[in-house]
Amino acid sequence: MYPEFAAQARQDRDSGAAAEFAEQSSESKEHAGLFRTAAKNFGLLTPIEQHHAETYGVALEALQGKGTAGQADQPIPGKWICKVCSMIYDPAEGDPDSGIAPGTPFEAIPDDWHCPICSSRKASFVPYREAELKTA
Repeated sequence: MYPEFAAQARQDRDSGAAAEFAEQSSESKEHAGLFRTAAKNFGLLTPIEQHHAETYGVALEALQGKGTAGQADQPIPGKWICKVCSMIYDPAEGDPDSGIAPGTPFEAIPDDWHCPICSSRKASFVPYREAELKTA
């Protein structure tokens, strides 16, 4: 709406209003970019929260005496998890916002890549292992 308001202000020869509407338009574009980033980051939280739910579920079973909380012996092929924030890198999805195309194996990501959630270095990621209840 601001571009139309600015155009009308220019037509009315109100340079102050035109400048204000142009500034508002610029700020709206900036805010839209911030909201897109926030929405993307919220989308990344889904697998993190699923991981936490599974981990806490296993811990609860261990507290109930059903076994010992642990991790699967083998990592899930291709998936890596950030030790800082638990963001899970999935090669099927990649990280397009950082220039990492879907299908890119973690090993092929440049060493200067950072976690899209917490900005930790690539070296902060370890192979992802699911939570698992170990029984005797």
